[in-house]
Amino acid sequence: MKILHVLARLMPSGAERQFACSFEQWRGAGIEPVIVGMADGEHPYAATLEAAGYPVIVLPSVRSARGLIALRRTLAKVKPDIVHIGSESAADAVSLLAVSCPSVRGVVRTVHGLYRYHGALRIQRSFRNALALRLGVVWVSVSKEVAETELRLFKTPTRVVEGFVDVKSIITESTVEAGRRLRSELDIGGNAFVVGMIGNCAEVKNHELVAEALGSVVTPMHLLHIGHRANATAIETAAWEHIPTRHTVHHLGPRDDISALLAACDFTFLPSLQESLSNVAIESLCAGVPVIGADTIGLQWLASIPHARLVPHDAARWAAAIEEEFASPTEVTAEAVTEVRDRFRPERAVEEYMAIYEEAADGRLLLRRKAQRGCAR
Repeated sequence: MKILHVLARLMPSGAERQFACSFEQWRGAGIEPVIVGMADGEHPYAATLEAAGYPVIVLPSVRSARGLIALRRTLAKVKPDIVHIGSESAADAVSLLAVSCPSVRGVVRTVHGLYRYHGALRIQRSFRNALALRLGVVWVSVSKEVAETELRLFKTPTRVVEGFVDVKSIITESTVEAGRRLRSELDIGGNAFVVGMIGNCAEVKNHELVAEALGSVVTPMHLLHIGHRANATAIETAAWEHIPTRHTVHHLGPRDDISALLAACDFTFLPSLQESLSNVAIESLCAGVPVIGADTIGLQWLASIPHARLVPHDAARWAAAIEEEFASPTEVTAEAVTEVRDRFRPERAVEEYMAIYEEAADGRLLLRRKAQRGCAR
């Protein structure tokens, strides 16, 4: 079965990193995956996906006429059985193009984000969702919270297939020795406290909360800040300039050695305003590294994980939680780590998606049903 995945700009973020670690699982399940990135300009993660084994096709922005024309030509050339839409942009237009392609037997749309729109935007998205559902598109959400949001705000029922991470690499690469090497590379002493904050800068990531909290943290620490900073807000940028000198902030930019970075950390931060399903939290927990996360929508599932804690969006309470973690580190049990690894392994998600692909290909598509009825006459 050939699956054409339609994404936006190919970046080292959630969906793309999941693809990078799961090519062999897809091929083992009999899937021939092709990835399409639709955005003008560079696609920083395209080479990584190609190295993993995927054919990667880069097209103009999906929001442009030339992008949609290019996608239509790509569909005709690739002849996929299923089109799997992973981008929010123009999802309704992509659905319509996919449904009109003769080879396509089904269309799947996975919602990776929490779209808490109001007013006209909510009405517009509800209409677009309804159109896609009417066409026969199968709707999937990456978490329970995303599914609840889609139903409550947009009246869109969805299945849930939780995201996944590269559990195998975390097990083999997030080792004590790897952590020591990473600390040595950054000239960090073995007894120093090290905390990781992994994620591309954006307003929703709320990194400035950590910067503000560090002003009240007395215990010296090293913060490893990993991710693209191009979209950092002015507030965040200014906040980093006022970090007390007792702390050292390492702005490392995007990195591929996430497992080793986690091994170097005593715990990790996740101060986001909201999340759909955080790969960073999952990777950290799978590596046996405790997480301090924001008590917000999309992170509530962390409350059930023994080596995670939730703290409200308040700098003083974050500072207190950090000091508590330094003074009395969270106990991490092998049983808890094993449960997280089993829950978020790629094989589980591939198995669940295979069932959805089979269902999507059973003749649900509106235009295909009409064509079949026409042939029957």
